[in-house]
Amino acid sequence: MHVGLFAVFAHLVANYLASRRTTASRSRVVLGVIAVVLVIALLQEGIQLLYKARPLGMDEVLDVGIDLAGGNVGVLIFWLKARHVGYQAQ
Repeated sequence: MHVGLFAVFAHLVANYLASRRTTASRSRVVLGVIAVVLVIALLQEGIQLLYKARPLGMDEVLDVGIDLAGGNVGVLIFWLKARHVGYQAQ
């Protein structure tokens, strides 16, 4: 479930960043998306840890890894689509 959610989220963020005039290249878009996905994944796990009052464990690390994998899927879809349509920095 998280892979699909984070893939869609990453793809939407990539499209948003690519549509901004300040974005220089696909590489910057990709790095920006991965950074946003990582921050959101860490915040989500942090909130869950605080809510459940548990210590950090391997389950949380695995969840962040799964979220990042989903983000990478979304970035890959953006990258392939951008290659296909000839994405140019604006």
